[in-house]
Amino acid sequence: MHYINDDIFYLIAEQLHQHRGSLSRVSQCCRRFRRLSMALLFDRCTVRRFKSPQEPPPAIRPYVKHVTYFWGVYHTAYLKDPTHGMDGFGTELLYLPSVYSIAFDDHDVPWEVLQRCLTLRPSITNIAFRHESKFSTVSSLPEDRSVPASSILEEFSYPTSLLALFPRETRPEWLIQKRTALERSCLFSLIPGTDKTARKLQLPIGCAPLKQMAEKDWPSMRSLVLEGEFPRGDNPQQLCTGLSKVLPRMPGLRSLVVRAAVPQRTCGRISILGNLSPLLPSFSDLQSLSITYPDPHDAIFSLKAPRLVKLSIRDWPRHYELRRVQGYRRLWRSPVLSASEMLSGLRRMSTPNLTSLELVYIADGADDELLRHIIGAFPCLKHLELHRYRRPEGEHVDYVCQVSSESDRFARDD
Repeated sequence: MHYINDDIFYLIAEQLHQHRGSLSRVSQCCRRFRRLSMALLFDRCTVRRFKSPQEPPPAIRPYVKHVTYFWGVYHTAYLKDPTHGMDGFGTELLYLPSVYSIAFDDHDVPWEVLQRCLTLRPSITNIAFRHESKFSTVSSLPEDRSVPASSILEEFSYPTSLLALFPRETRPEWLIQKRTALERSCLFSLIPGTDKTARKLQLPIGCAPLKQMAEKDWPSMRSLVLEGEFPRGDNPQQLCTGLSKVLPRMPGLRSLVVRAAVPQRTCGRISILGNLSPLLPSFSDLQSLSITYPDPHDAIFSLKAPRLVKLSIRDWPRHYELRRVQGYRRLWRSPVLSASEMLSGLRRMSTPNLTSLELVYIADGADDELLRHIIGAFPCLKHLELHRYRRPEGEHVDYVCQVSSESDRFARDD
């Protein structure tokens, strides 16, 4: 064991760290292994809200980089003021000089909590909300919403899943509007100030401050994820008008995801850049694009993205889930593109380096032509995922055999 040099041991330790308890057992073999394992063993720690504040052990303080706050949903569910008893909250950050990432797990997060974390440890660059964590609606939003260190944030994740949207049938509309307004206010106070340093943002599309973001340049932005559900009663084509102004401000963008459910009582499909865009932005670094229910006439299909390798034109939630789950059908609709519409959009794209393609469409008379176009337009394709929904009842198409035969014919023509 003493003949293993440090670099080799670090590689082994990284693999062992992925399996719970493995690295801990190896670190007990000798003092040298223990010393070399410390940085990985104690890079993460969890702080539980319902316990009294404690100072972290001095031996692990230099190694902790990620802190997860957890105190359970019951804590804020039964308190009128979730900030009650927060006098000692966050004091552990004063003893952890290497912390740059915090996460909130399984609870409502009062705005004051986020303020305190960034005040006590201004070096924090990553913030994540996990497992349905949201900004708390129990207490009202304070007038002072200043965030001292928001200008150095690099990553911010505020995901919205189907599980979070589905229970809205059982909630009063006023509560839904209250949460939406609160999230919009919190994100408005936090996100626009990160324009110089932000690299990854994951935001709810109905609350994202796109208008304010469009007023600034985002030179460091690499990944933008907008998901959730479009506001009810609006036209989806009007909801993404801010995107047409935001995206040109992100010249270094590498990954763009627009994944949102379309509520009932809305019309049209999703417009990202608009149908008429005389001056299209050039995304020379864009490598991955995933969009749901795009308008086939949208300018997103005319983007100049020579490095695009992954393209997904899909549904959300899945079309078969909408047809199977009655609760989904009451909430959302699925305006999936037809094969003809999909073909018209793909024909306008110039992405010869595409290696992965996912398409969701409804069959019509252009099925065969669509498959032929895929084979001819994307010669580097390695992964193809098709979700083809039948229009006439009882129709059966063996598209695996169909794609194989078209591919063989294309190879012979070459």
